Amino acid sequence: MPDEIGVYSLGQLTDEQIVTLAEELGIKKRPPVGKSDIYMNELGYALVWAQGSVDLVVEAEVKELAALAERLHLAEGAVGKAVASHQRAGNGSTISASEADSPYNEDRKAWEKLIAYWFCQGTASEVSRFPADYVLSYDDALNMNTWDIYEPERFIELVWEHIQFTLSDDKLTIRTCK
Repeated sequence: MPDEIGVYSLGQLTDEQIVTLAEELGIKKRPPVGKSDIYMNELGYALVWAQGSVDLVVEAEVKELAALAERLHLAEGAVGKAVASHQRAGNGSTISASEADSPYNEDRKAWEKLIAYWFCQGTASEVSRFPADYVLSYDDALNMNTWDIYEPERFIELVWEHIQFTLSDDKLTIRTCK
């Protein structure tokens, strides 16, 4: 950043000025297969606004999730059991992890690892060239006092009660809902 741009002055810039500054600094959007939103000190971070919803997994094929679970050596059948139970709720149904009878709670630790990997590292078929080493959750992006930094699995563990699983046409979408 230029010396004359501090946190206060950055907060005063218009959207157009921020875009111009980003272009001058070579800041670009991440590629579609990228998992980190920014790099600081050579570490990748996925950025999440603490007050918003976060898409953790979007329309993942159930078979690809099962393959990833196998590759990560997670509880055998964890994906199949939960999805089979979810399918009985019907196509397009949503199940919250906070529900006492959620089929995803039985193998919760396996699901936490699976979701964290998918969100920050890659998929069953592709490891991201731009992984997120950490999740940076913030209330105010310009105020470091509102930043919390988590390892991916710890982040998923903390938001577990807010996670919703939506199954549609053998594709699973997993997101947090506040």
